[in-house]
Amino acid sequence: MLTEHWLGSQGGTGQSYNFYDVTTKNWRQVWVSPGVIIDTVGGWEDGAMRMEGEISYQSNATRAPFRARWTPQPDASVLQEFHQLNAETDEWDTWFIGI
Repeated sequence: MLTEHWLGSQGGTGQSYNFYDVTTKNWRQVWVSPGVIIDTVGGWEDGAMRMEGEISYQSNATRAPFRARWTPQPDASVLQEFHQLNAETDEWDTWFIGI
């Protein structure tokens, strides 16, 4: 298991727990911060780590489909992109993009 502890530029904090499930042959990430839980599964596909699942907002008990992608860059950094499905437009809205 890989455990991540992060501190955002606006002062937010959180953790993620990442592990490989040999029974499903998928990676799973459970990402937890105050008020938000993201639970995704997936694996390496087309040159990137791609995961899909659900985001849960604890303050109003709502959930939405969620996607994440980590793409290695030529300079050895990683582009991280998170998107949430917008129920009103049926489009994937950007939730987070970072390096």
